Amino acid sequence: MIGYDQQKAGKKYWIFDTKPWPLDIHPHPETIGVYLDWDDGEVSFYNADRPDTLTHIHTFHTSFDKPVYPIFDPCWHDKGGNTQPLKIL
Repeated sequence: MIGYDQQKAGKKYWIFDTKPWPLDIHPHPETIGVYLDWDDGEVSFYNADRPDTLTHIHTFHTSFDKPVYPIFDPCWHDKGGNTQPLKIL
């Protein structure tokens, strides 16, 4: 999972795998592409602000033996505010 923590200093993106670690992304993307390669066991994230020049953010490697379902969290827990609305295209 990749997440954005606006409560921590620097308002960083984080990768959550076996343990969380910060991810330095500048500029912060407004559009993120998510690509699944079932056969190779990869889920990749890209900055898709400019679809003609995708910038790779991170790829998770695993193996899939059951259906994969997306989960989207538009920061509902941020005191009820949502300054960056979620858009699924």
